[in-house]
Amino acid sequence: MIHVTGKTGNTFRSLLMAIGRTIVVSMLVLSGGQLYAMDITVVLGARTAPYQKFLESFRHEFDKHTATEQINIRVLSADKLTTNDLLNPGELIVSVGRKAAKKISSYQHSSAILYSLLPDYYFRETIDTGSTQCRKFSCSAVYLDQPATRQIALIKAVLPETRRIGVLLGRYSSGRKDELQAAGRKLDVELVLKQIPTIERFASDYEQLLEDTDAILALPDPGVFNRSTVKNILLTSYRYRKPLFGFSQAYVNAGATAAVYSTPELVARQTAGLVLEFSGKPENGLADPQYSRFYNVLSNRRVVRSLGLRAAEDEVLRQKLEEILNDR
Repeated sequence: MIHVTGKTGNTFRSLLMAIGRTIVVSMLVLSGGQLYAMDITVVLGARTAPYQKFLESFRHEFDKHTATEQINIRVLSADKLTTNDLLNPGELIVSVGRKAAKKISSYQHSSAILYSLLPDYYFRETIDTGSTQCRKFSCSAVYLDQPATRQIALIKAVLPETRRIGVLLGRYSSGRKDELQAAGRKLDVELVLKQIPTIERFASDYEQLLEDTDAILALPDPGVFNRSTVKNILLTSYRYRKPLFGFSQAYVNAGATAAVYSTPELVARQTAGLVLEFSGKPENGLADPQYSRFYNVLSNRRVVRSLGLRAAEDEVLRQKLEEILNDR
């Protein structure tokens, strides 16, 4: 049983990786060891529903393994976090969300840090390169967003004949150019990348991109896709009758054709797996930063039909997505 105290209270390769990590933990449990006694501090970015769902899923993963009774978890909230709270945080700190990451990265301590529920750009640009803790001690992350290969595979699952995919890049997503181009080559599509230098040129650049491509892939870049631009982007895409693939359930509900995304519960599931792996061999440090292996697929069937596309069930799209990735 987990002891919780604190201020908040109570793809073939991917499949092999998931099975491998499960086997590691299962072997440790069945062989009678060694999940080392360990103190962990979890810092939640807020006390809202998404963070509570993360915490519930995180705790559930530990409850499934009886050998985790030696792992003590303390839960804190970032909005009330003080220096004294991190004087003795234990062997590992799990930071959940941007607010928690910002606070924790400013404190001095000697614990390993696992950042979770963060966009990859935030970790790479704000935490990974700027944190003293990451330079001195073990530091890793589980990203909230999706790998480019998975996003492109979804587009191909919906539009098998797709050859050219447009991507708008802003300040926060420009660092993914190499990853996007590599994913395009792997899945045999051309990625047309358009950097948006100023908001004034947004409309004309986007319309040109729509004319030159079969579909648009939206990345979670707040400088490009935000509350002030989302409506116009969706309407313009629809006017050109080009499907736009989003990055969240909310974006699909707003009018995007489809999206692949990971919920807080799914990110928590992977985060817990990395913690269990770390507790088995802490001397090896944390695994490398990674995207969640667990994800959902959601399509807007009304938009799909209005664009003249074949509407498939979300589970069918997920299966096609995985087949596309497995074939590569």
